[in-house]
Parts: sequence; C-alpha cells; structure tokens
Amino acid sequence: MKRRVYIILIILLLIPVSGFIYVSATAQGLKWVLAAAGDALPGRLSIDNISGRLFGPLMLSNVRYSDDEQTVAVDSFSMDWNPWRLLFLQFHLSDLRASGIVVQIGESSTPARQGEGLPEIRLPLAIRVDSLLVRDISLYQSGASSPFTIKEVMLQGEMDKENVRIDKFNVLSEEFGLSLQGTMKPEGDYRLNIQTKWNIRPEGYAEIAGAGELSGTMKELKIRQEVNTPFSARLDAALYDVVEELQWEGTIAVSNLALQKINGTWPEIGLILQAQSAGTVSSFTIRGKTDLSEKQYGNISGTFSIAKDNDTWLVKNLRLSIPGSEAAADLSGRYSRVDGAVLLQSEAKWNSLSWPLTGNDPDVISRGGIFTIKGAPDDYGFSLSADIAGKQIPHSNVTLKGTGTQESITVNSLYAKLLDPENEAVLWVGEAERSHEDQFPYHLISQVEEGVLGFTKPPHQTVKWSKIVEPVVVSGIIVGLIYLFFSNQSAD
Repeated sequence: MKRRVYIILIILLLIPVSGFIYVSATAQGLKWVLAAAGDALPGRLSIDNISGRLFGPLMLSNVRYSDDEQTVAVDSFSMDWNPWRLLFLQFHLSDLRASGIVVQIGESSTPARQGEGLPEIRLPLAIRVDSLLVRDISLYQSGASSPFTIKEVMLQGEMDKENVRIDKFNVLSEEFGLSLQGTMKPEGDYRLNIQTKWNIRPEGYAEIAGAGELSGTMKELKIRQEVNTPFSARLDAALYDVVEELQWEGTIAVSNLALQKINGTWPEIGLILQAQSAGTVSSFTIRGKTDLSEKQYGNISGTFSIAKDNDTWLVKNLRLSIPGSEAAADLSGRYSRVDGAVLLQSEAKWNSLSWPLTGNDPDVISRGGIFTIKGAPDDYGFSLSADIAGKQIPHSNVTLKGTGTQESITVNSLYAKLLDPENEAVLWVGEAERSHEDQFPYHLISQVEEGVLGFTKPPHQTVKWSKIVEPVVVSGIIVGLIYLFFSNQSAD
C-alpha cells in the first residue's frame, strides 16, 4: 500500500517537472510560451520563425507587434541567459542581439501625466547584462516623413535592488555618438554620477567632440562638459527641478574657435566668447562678451545682454567696439508675437564708424547716427539720422523718415544738409520725397518667386491690353474727325 502511495506521489511530481522541462527546454515549449504571451498582450503579435528553447539560446525572426498606438517590427532577435542564476534572485543576461528594428509611434489617446515625479524602481530580482547589442533602429514619430535612425546601441552593466551600475552604454548614429559610464540610484531624487564622451557630426561641418560629467540629483543636477575638437570650450551649469519645472544657471567659455575649421566656406574669423545664462524654458537671460578677429578688418569686441519673456525677445544691449579707437555701435530692441502677429521695435546708434574698419584711408566715415524701426513686417515705420562723409560723398547731415512693407519702401521725408569740410558751415539744404519698389522684367518672374518664401510672391496684376487699345482707338478717331473738320474749313 505504501509503495503505491510513493509511486503516485512520484508520478504527481514528475508531471509538473516534465511540463516545466517541456516548456523551458524544448523548441515546442518555446513556441507554446510565445503563443500564450501573444494571447495575453493587448495588441497583435506575430513571429515568422522560432528556434531554440526558453532556457536559451533562442532565436526569432520577423517579429511584429502592433496596437492602437504603435507598431514594432524586428528583423532578427537572439538571446542567451543563465536560468540557474534565478536561484540566487538574479536575472543574468549573457547575450542579447537584435537588428532591423522599426518603431512607428502614432498619436496617443492617453494624455501625458505631469507632476507625478520620478518613479521608484525596486525590482524583485537583480539584473546583470554581459552583452547587449542592437543595430539599425528607425523611429517614426506621428506625422514625420523621415525616421530618426540609430546605427548601434551597446550596453553592459548591472542593477540590484538599489543601484544601477553602467559599465558601458554606447549610442552611435550618423549625426552623433554618445558613451556613458557610471552609477545611478533609481529612487528618491535619482542620485547619479556619470562620465560622458560624445561627438556631433552634422552634415557639411567638422566633427565636434568632447567629454564631461553629470553629477548630483534630478533636483540639482550639475553638468560639466568640455569641447576639445576642433576648438576649446567649457560648460559649467546646474539644472534644478529637472522633472517638474526646469530651471538653470550656467556659464560657457569658448576659446580658439576658428570658423573655417567648422565649415570651410565660412569666413576666416576667430572667436573668443564668455557667456552666462539663467532662467526657465519660458523666461531666461543671456549676457556675456566676445572678441572677433579677422585678418582684413582687424579685431572687434562685443558685449551683449538678451532676455526672453514668454513670446517676447528683448535685446537689452548689444555693443560692438573696435579696440584702440572710439568706434562703437549699440543695438537694442524687442521682438514679440501677439496673437500670431510679429511686432518689431529696434534702435541702433553708432559713433566714429568708418569703412573699411581698419586703415587710415576709409571710403566712408560716419561720426554718429541713429536708426529706428517699429511695426510689423507688412507695416513698419523707420527713421535715420546720420553724419556721413567719404571719398565720393561730401560731408553731409541726412535725416529721413519712411514706411515700408515686405514689397516696397516709401520715404515720406528726406532732409539733407551739405556742410563745408573746413568750418562745417551749411552750403546747401534740400528736401525730397521718393518711393522705391523692386522691379524686374515680367518674363523673369518664375526665377524671382520662391514657393517656400511667401513674401517673394506678392499679388501682381497682368496688363489687360483691351483697356489700353480701346482708349487709343477712340482717341485716334477723335483726332481724325478734328483734322477733317479743320481741313474742310480751310478749303472753304
């Protein structure tokens, strides 16, 4: 009797063990698990080819999943892991490879939730990744005509119940490369310390490369980055409340920047820049100073202070000066959008300017002047008052006021004084009014109009020849009758 009981118990134990072995250690068991997973998912899952076993290694090809919000397709997928590490509460992924991934993201019907902060990530198992390699990723956003592509993603690291250690995380695309290494605690404020290396390769420009560090928390994240190729620059910044309401303050210093090293078609200008910025995404300030150098025109120094307040940009002051001289120019202004309309207000002042900027024999000299403009692109007013002299220009004071649109400029008033170069006595005073419009032969209109730029296609009317011919014919008949009348009178 006892022997029969033992046999029954052994059989009862062998049934689930056999089922577990069948599911985890055979190809048929793997297919059954994937079929069950497909039934449980809210979307539709299809896999063309399945081989291997659940315990690994396993290989899948032509995997496709889609639901109401997204579609994911994978050409090939393979994975190998160590199931025995589960006994030690660790998921050990020894190798994972995937390629040919296409992700299409539609418009989400679920509104984005804000203000919930960072999630607390506490896994029941530790995770170890020896090698993860994903290649050829294409991401399509809703409405986008071309994808965002990534050539390769590599990952090696480990995560326990409290910390994440990144031994290697590399992202490579046509436009940029990124490498991360460090630690992070995925709970609370997410304390982290990560070393970075990166490069940017925009088409038509030189590669820009650098390295740095991210440290702190998502409440106060410190950023230190340095550019080392093809120029030297350093960024020191602090981000506050990164998740809820981003704020920042920081400084940037650029030295030894030669514009031609970035793009060979750019002018041969050297740049040194120091700037500070603080604020939020909707309201911030930028101020600093810069030095420009060019072989032909010499050196120019500048200071600037710019602010953004919601939809309004303010140029508080932009000052350019030439070291060792009194030459200087100041610009201030406001650019804003009100109910979709663009409004502009700006003022420029200068003194002791000449052209060329260097040398003792300038073509044009202006001891001082002021230019203002105010309005919208289709309806603005402007004024200019300047002292001008030059090789082909007599010493004069010019004042003008006018209005304009994107198609034409009208000078409403022009006042000029011609001065004696020796004692500045007034030699001549004149006033004038003039309207200027750009004109060109009608057969060139297709070369002037550009479909992308609306302002190059103003309304234009073709000449209706009937309106010209009729008056000409009538006038000819009347002239002929008058001529015949006086001819008859002369004959009588």
